[in-house]
Parts: sequence; C-alpha cells; structure tokens
Amino acid sequence: MRLPVFLAATFAAAVPSFLPAQSKADFYDEGTLRTMYLTFSSSSWYGDLVASRLSGKMVQGNLVIDGQLFQQIGVRMTGNNAFLGTTSQKKPLSIKMDEFISGQSLKGYDNINLHNGFNDPTLMREVIGYSILRNYMPAPKCNFMKVYINNTYWGLYVNIQQIDKKMIDD
Repeated sequence: MRLPVFLAATFAAAVPSFLPAQSKADFYDEGTLRTMYLTFSSSSWYGDLVASRLSGKMVQGNLVIDGQLFQQIGVRMTGNNAFLGTTSQKKPLSIKMDEFISGQSLKGYDNINLHNGFNDPTLMREVIGYSILRNYMPAPKCNFMKVYINNTYWGLYVNIQQIDKKMIDD
C-alpha cells in the first residue's frame, strides 16, 4: 500500500524538473493555474459566440484575470474538429485583447487561445508536447486556465500562446 503513495510522491516531485524554468510573472507559467472570468451583457451571448466561429466577428465582452478588469475584449469560438467533434458546450475560444481598445494587452499578450482538450481527456498532450519541443525549437508556451463565463464554471482549458512574432522573439 505504501509503494503507490511513494511512486505518486516521486512522480509529483520529478514533474517540475523536466519543465523549462519560467518566471512566476509569466502568463504561461506551467506551475500557475489562473482563473479567467468572462462576462457578456447580451442574453444571446452563447448563440453569438457560436455564430462568431464562421463569421470571424468578435463578440464584445469583459475579462477579469488576476484581479484585473479588461473591458471591451473580443471573443469568438474557433476550431473545426474541436468545435464540431464534441456535443459539449465547452468549445475552443479565441480572445483578442485589443479588438475594441487599441493597444490593450494582458501581460504583453494580445491574443489568448483556449483549447477545450478535444480528444484528449487528460488535457496534457499539448502542455507536455510543447514543453518538450521548446527544448529543440521555437514552440508556443502553454498552461491551464479555469474559465468562468457569466459566473458559471465552464471548465478547464489549455491556454496556448499565439504563434506570432512575439512567440518567436521569446
């Protein structure tokens, strides 16, 4: 009975050793579980988000994260297999911090990509895969994010850095 406890403790202690060192201030720190609160004023917000996937039009909302309020951010649903392949309302989300307010960013990031973990019940594949890849080539940083929409817990998402010039510079 003590062996499984020992193995679990050993594994838990070993996991951080293969993760790249990151500052706690980094938005994508793998050791930090952040909570994001999205709010929409429209009563048809979910239908608006579903429609946004095909139209590309962002739905205006507000975001609170780490105690900081960001007003007038843009949100839309994304994905193809991850969107259509699940009957759950938990769909991938794209957040554009500066969609309605020019220059607005979150810890220096303009785009936030929240993956719903479609076809990966562990939600670990992207986090571990990108962590390994970053040892050999430029690859996005990622971590986990608890997401609430209009005060309802929507689930745990994988938060993946936008692949852009900032990622390459990092």
